[in-house]
Amino acid sequence: MKKVLVVSYYFPPAGGPGVQRWLKFVKYLRDYDVEPVMFIPRDAHYPMVDESLSQEIPDGMRIYRAPIIEPNSYMKTAQSTSGGFIDKEKKDSIKSRVLTWIRANLFIPDARCLWIRPSVKRIVKILKDENIDTIITTAPPHSVHMIGLGVKKRLPHIKWIADFRDPWTKIDYFHNLPLCSWAKKKHYKMEREVLAMADDVICVTPSVGEDYRPMCGGRMHVITNGYDTSDMPSSSPLIDDMFTITHAGSINAQRNPNTLWRVLGDMCREDSAFASRLKIQLAGTLSPEVFSSLKENGLVKNTIYHNYLPHDQVIKLQHSSRLLLMLMYRAPHGKMFIVGKLFEYLASRRPILAIGYSDGDAARIINDTHSGDAVDFDDYDTTRCVVEQAYKKYMCGDASYTPDSDIEKYSRRELTERLAGEIILA
Repeated sequence: MKKVLVVSYYFPPAGGPGVQRWLKFVKYLRDYDVEPVMFIPRDAHYPMVDESLSQEIPDGMRIYRAPIIEPNSYMKTAQSTSGGFIDKEKKDSIKSRVLTWIRANLFIPDARCLWIRPSVKRIVKILKDENIDTIITTAPPHSVHMIGLGVKKRLPHIKWIADFRDPWTKIDYFHNLPLCSWAKKKHYKMEREVLAMADDVICVTPSVGEDYRPMCGGRMHVITNGYDTSDMPSSSPLIDDMFTITHAGSINAQRNPNTLWRVLGDMCREDSAFASRLKIQLAGTLSPEVFSSLKENGLVKNTIYHNYLPHDQVIKLQHSSRLLLMLMYRAPHGKMFIVGKLFEYLASRRPILAIGYSDGDAARIINDTHSGDAVDFDDYDTTRCVVEQAYKKYMCGDASYTPDSDIEKYSRRELTERLAGEIILA
């Protein structure tokens, strides 16, 4: 069985979307003659924690935990800015601006950069001691790819696979960072060097693959995120009696669906029966803009806010909902993003309303699988039409919904088989 070393910042007990991809890959890699060995930070300051995910770590898998110094733990304002969650009352304060500038310009590529140099030294030793000839880095944070680059320079003979869960300089918040020209140039230089030096590059959407392919020195592969059949309920939960619209995941200002809130607010004002039946479920961190929009449209009484929930509880919410809400990034390169939650939505076999880009990568998957509708951010009429059709079906007592059966290609097991066969063992 071939051993590979996987370097990741996010791993249980971390919660949230960043942990899912490689937790699921290592869960199934042994089935395809690959033995994963993990290299992760010790006592990292994760923004979300989900202890239940630790149960999915394969028995006996070797995990190296290395100390990490994280300036973000002392610079919470700067950290929240990079993720898009900005406190309206504090964002213009001198302290906030200074911390944000420091985070953007002095900690490159990100606030985990102090983990790079000591990790390279430790990993070189691990590779030699364990007789491992393949290393996989997964990012963001992109400091992890800089670790891979450092190892590759020290050990040119190893195979290095760089997995981009998000693009680097086209990530949704990059254009909002107060970067000096020299800092921006450094980001672009690092990104190009990683792409040129990696033996294989993996990305999660076709558009990112097209964008990166000309810069790749090795092979480019698109392996999307997916869903794990073992996460799905053994028996389908009962569909909610209310007309329930559910969103799972964080919503920042760039993803706040103002048009949808307007549609729902108008429908509530026009039809008291609709208002009495509407339930909006939001599970995840919300920016202040979201709460303000809900209040402005009179939807506070219809909204249930769950904050962060364990993964298994989120799955149950999805399966019992009438309509699943997927929100895309309102950003210069937003069309190339596919929110990881989309694939669990597909597996729940509940209708999806995606708001953002009707012609982006996520929209193509929704259209190809006939699993729902994708509408543009400000398209009030189409958004209202989709909601009205879903509500009409609800009023007729019809809870059935069957997208195309061709969603198995997005299962974590099949994706892991591709990863092992086409890339690791190739």
